[in-house]
Amino acid sequence: MYKSLIYNKIINMNHKIFLTIALIALSLAGFSQSKASIGFKTGYDHNYFIHDHLFGDNYSAIPDFNVGLDASLHLNDWFRVRAEVKYVNVSSSRYYDTPNSLPENIKYSTLAINNINVNPYADFRLFSIKDKLELYYFFGMKVEFSVGDYQRSYTYAGETIKTSYINDKHKDVMVGSGTGLLFKYNINEHIGITLSPEGTIFYGEYYEKNKWHYVRSSVNLGVEWTF
Repeated sequence: MYKSLIYNKIINMNHKIFLTIALIALSLAGFSQSKASIGFKTGYDHNYFIHDHLFGDNYSAIPDFNVGLDASLHLNDWFRVRAEVKYVNVSSSRYYDTPNSLPENIKYSTLAINNINVNPYADFRLFSIKDKLELYYFFGMKVEFSVGDYQRSYTYAGETIKTSYINDKHKDVMVGSGTGLLFKYNINEHIGITLSPEGTIFYGEYYEKNKWHYVRSSVNLGVEWTF
């Protein structure tokens, strides 16, 4: 009950923050010549505390990654609002301690979860070097929807089995806060290359039996077109 109250307070606080940002954006828009940009990015994710209590230490099954699109509205030289849609892969492996292991026994199972993210951000430009190299600080919300998963298990003999052995139910929707830095190198007036390290903390555990909130670190590489 107490955790639920804290969760609701955090969600309400984030909604108020982004309502304030939206109002500021609307007020600034009337006093600036707005630019816009669209971008494509992909990157590597490292997920923490997926099965921290449920299965012991978590092992990444395959490299976790994301790929997506975003759109930004530049309200002046130092502030822009951005919306991002991403596909995010989350994976883990469960190893079995099987006594007197036989070739037909299962050695480990892998679980890959497919997610869609919808992320609103506020970007603040900290500095620019001759409009070539820009550095932004950003923060925002992350809303992650699970859209499916698949499992594979492997025997000591190397046989692949498609039966699902990890039956514990993970959450279908996770909400969190993300923050990071965005480095942008402008090749010309319209095309730029971006590099963005980022950290995310979600407001809750991925599985009910976990002890810690779900956390993610990411590094993304992208291309932006400004018009």
